[in-house]
Amino acid sequence: MQITASSSWQMRPPGEEHGGLPGAGDKSAADRELLERLQARDLLVRGHESAHILAAGGQATGPARYDYQTGPDGRQYAIGGSVDISIVSSPASDEEAAIQAETARRAATANGEMSLADMRVATRAAELSTRARSRALEAYAGQAAFIQA
Repeated sequence: MQITASSSWQMRPPGEEHGGLPGAGDKSAADRELLERLQARDLLVRGHESAHILAAGGQATGPARYDYQTGPDGRQYAIGGSVDISIVSSPASDEEAAIQAETARRAATANGEMSLADMRVATRAAELSTRARSRALEAYAGQAAFIQA
């Protein structure tokens, strides 16, 4: 099973965010402001996705993927991204499944600011962990009852 959290935001020049007319005001000042916002967003997105990868460890199945927007300077800026985190469908044990799900949950919550997608992944991983731990406890209780009999 693979879990992916993805989010992105399209940035617009000042004056266009709330339906203003494009080109209104000082274009170079608007370009500078947009460029600053894109640069800040790029740093935030890259840091956010890096935190997911670090927390996922070996369960991250590759590098982060980014959604880009071209700035007024012609350069590409990351405005969103995603990281795939793998949870093995049939791990060796229920305990291993719970550990993998918990790692996925920690990876999803590794950032101070969670996106909606991060919250969904964390919830799904917590559900998987709870189910796996319940199965492990049932198996343990079954073994304990067999030993006592």
